[in-house]
Amino acid sequence: LPIFRSVKEENNNKPINDTLVTFHEINGEADEKDLIDFEQLHSVKIDGYPSIYLIKGDQVIEYDAETTKPTLKEFLNTTL
Repeated sequence: LPIFRSVKEENNNKPINDTLVTFHEINGEADEKDLIDFEQLHSVKIDGYPSIYLIKGDQVIEYDAETTKPTLKEFLNTTL
């Protein structure tokens, strides 16, 4: 997803509102073991692609808006 990758490149390993952000991308077909591990670790079931989640401490917050650069950045800024 080019928009996700662009936001990732701009924000990966940088603080947003004093929280260090680290992006991790899992390709469900190529990285099936990583996908299964993610689902088990965070108690979620991914049933569609792309799926975007923010992990903040023990919280798993699903991004459910239109995937645009402004909405992704707003999601990060308002959630962190």
